[in-house]
Amino acid sequence: MPERQSTFRYFRWTVIALFLIALATLAYREGFRRGYEPDGLATAPTSNSLMLVTYPVGDLVVPLPHAVLQQKPSDFDPLIDLIVATIEHESWMENGTGEGEIQPFPSNNSLVISQTKRVHEQISDLLEQLRRLGGEVDAKQAISLFQSWAATGSGRFHEFQTFPATAEGRTAADQYFSKSMQNIVDVWGPPTFHGKPEDVGFPNWSAAKEFAWWPRGDGIAYMSISLDDESLPRLILGWRPNDAPAAASQNEESPPK
Repeated sequence: MPERQSTFRYFRWTVIALFLIALATLAYREGFRRGYEPDGLATAPTSNSLMLVTYPVGDLVVPLPHAVLQQKPSDFDPLIDLIVATIEHESWMENGTGEGEIQPFPSNNSLVISQTKRVHEQISDLLEQLRRLGGEVDAKQAISLFQSWAATGSGRFHEFQTFPATAEGRTAADQYFSKSMQNIVDVWGPPTFHGKPEDVGFPNWSAAKEFAWWPRGDGIAYMSISLDDESLPRLILGWRPNDAPAAASQNEESPPK
């Protein structure tokens, strides 16, 4: 009889110990999930809690300008600058006023962002807007236009795409230009010139903010990003004969009056 009681007592205390261990484990996991406040009360994450989210942005970043023919790291800076400048400006560590942070990961073309849920929602909306504005010129379509214009021997140009006069629109225009130029590079090779107004060799007849050209026929086939009278960025394709005046009497990339 005493032996049976001893066995029962041992079994009872074993069950109690296992129950307490399970309860402690559950409490630990729940506390880890919900967080800990200095007053000792576990609370759910607040609207100001930082969350880590990875955003694939391979379609929104472009190769660095000096490497159109080689696999080079993408340029994340324009996209990061746009996010930090237009979304909750004071909430970013980059501005020295907040805790939000962005880290680019070139290996998989993504951004890892630590921010609040509210800011993450705004970031998602911005990236979606950029994708709606984005795109690129098909190389076959562009080359067909260039060749038909060269065959006529007279200067021609076509306004291919217009973007909003906003920070998002300017970023989308730059990305559209870079991707479209790369499509033509894949067929024709690198342009004879690619640059901006401050670069040596920029054509003095163009009012574009970025310009690239290839020799074709008795002239040049070109692609540019220009601003119209209302500061709307426009992607323009054109062909210009070699014997055209070095400086045009009017901006040949302006919309027809």
